[in-house]
Amino acid sequence: MQVFELYDQFTTGWARIRAHITSHLIAASLLWLIGFKLTLPMITTADLQQLAAHPLYGWFQSVGFVALVSFSIAILVALYAIALNGVGNLLFAGYNMLFPLQLGLDDTRRLAPRDALFTIAATLDRSCREPRDLARRFAGLHTAYPIGDPEGYKNATVDKSTLKRDATTQLRNALVFFFAWWLVPLAFPDSAAAQAVKAVFWPGFLALLFYVLMARARLMFALRVTIASLYSTVAAMVLRDESHAARLAAARADPEPVWILVDAFQDEECHSRPSIRLYLRALSGRETVRSGRDAPLGAWYRFGSDEQANRNYRDPAWPVRYVKWRIAALVRAVGDLVRTVLTVFGLRAP
Repeated sequence: MQVFELYDQFTTGWARIRAHITSHLIAASLLWLIGFKLTLPMITTADLQQLAAHPLYGWFQSVGFVALVSFSIAILVALYAIALNGVGNLLFAGYNMLFPLQLGLDDTRRLAPRDALFTIAATLDRSCREPRDLARRFAGLHTAYPIGDPEGYKNATVDKSTLKRDATTQLRNALVFFFAWWLVPLAFPDSAAAQAVKAVFWPGFLALLFYVLMARARLMFALRVTIASLYSTVAAMVLRDESHAARLAAARADPEPVWILVDAFQDEECHSRPSIRLYLRALSGRETVRSGRDAPLGAWYRFGSDEQANRNYRDPAWPVRYVKWRIAALVRAVGDLVRTVLTVFGLRAP
């Protein structure tokens, strides 16, 4: 039993510090790749002789050299951790003011699992068939279940909260490293560390900036995963709730109306934040609706979804339409890839 308790303590402790350790390893690796070398102070025989002649040397011997070094290292690490967290929180708050890390539930509705949306939509009355009805239903269940079953809800979301916590720590530490890269040459211009930084300042600047952007991308991804996973968590709670069993059975017997509502919910465009693109569309008189696959090659792409046209091989224009469809499919695939990459890196809302 003691072995298992020791293992649990180790895994818990590692979970708390792994983001800090990995962030330092990543930053050190990037700086090593660009040629940053920090010269450590050399300890000579004369230094050891001066230490032996110090009045406190006898006290050091009585305490024990190993114990004294271990205690000193623990104190230094604790002070460094306090400074790292304090400066990191301050920089993170300022960074969040300049470049907000905000996501709403509407921003991730297209990432929500369709099966989870189906389960949530099945709890609605048959008269509720608007996307806003499903959004309100999800918000209501998301509020009610943590109150009714706090332990079950906590167990279902613990992994996602850990992912978000580690990603936040990574970005906070990356900001501290980036800030320290600027601060050391300014605050300690004659020190060995400052000289080492100045030797590769701009490569190190780009490397740490890359780390900050990657840490931001990871945090944005963690936020999207966390928010999108709420749909699955709520759906799992619905499946365990006996009060919804009858409506779920009815929805499985006649799923088509529920799937229509799910499609409408995911396809609805949200305008919760200001948009220059929508402003220009409004000035031009165009409707602010999702164009989807209808522009600019929608007519070409619809050929592949028209079964009757697909098999009309006697049509002389069939080969041309087929080539156009292939081109439209390729453009669509490339566009989806670009949008996915931008979404993952936090440069585009879902």
